[in-house]
Amino acid sequence: VALLPGSRKTAVFSAIEEQIIDYEEEAAKAAEPAIAAAETRHKILQGKFMHVHAKASKATGADAAQLEDEATGLAQQLAAIKIPVVPRLAADDITSERLATIIKEQDGRMAVMSAEGGIFETMAGRYSDGAPNFEVYLKGHSGDTMRVDRVGRPPEYIYRPALTLALAVQPDVMIGLVRKQGFRGRGLLGRILYSIPFNLLGHRKIGAPSLPESVKE
Repeated sequence: VALLPGSRKTAVFSAIEEQIIDYEEEAAKAAEPAIAAAETRHKILQGKFMHVHAKASKATGADAAQLEDEATGLAQQLAAIKIPVVPRLAADDITSERLATIIKEQDGRMAVMSAEGGIFETMAGRYSDGAPNFEVYLKGHSGDTMRVDRVGRPPEYIYRPALTLALAVQPDVMIGLVRKQGFRGRGLLGRILYSIPFNLLGHRKIGAPSLPESVKE
């Protein structure tokens, strides 16, 4: 949505975002016990593994084989533990690389929401020496499989990702999009639904009634 300065876009955006933030906080608190339990279990198993691993590396003969089997079993148990992540619904100022990681952590679902258009500067290469990087947005719209690579870990696949982009910007931001390298040619601009509401500056009612609770809800 594009609105001129003074159009109260930030106030409206904040009223909508507030519900999401509240839900995120509730979900994060509800997840704390499960996260703490998984982290504790992981630390205990890791301690046992390190202890047995140290003994196995020095053992010989039959003891070595037994300790190696025990260490292998503990390593498999460690690998099987999945520590839950804090639930997230939306992000704001975020790099494309970090966004791909969060989408993976959140089971393929995420939103980028902002009352400004800075995310387009990030897509255009603000943090990557001017090299555009918005593949995660293209695939998040079309549902194409994404692969997240991390150092020292095998690639992780995100099947049918879904990314929501919800922005309230000034018209100049929207006009400037066509000049950004690759935005039009690679199809990014064609995947966004644009809205330019009628400008109410100078036409708003003085003392207008408050927003009805049914609409707010």
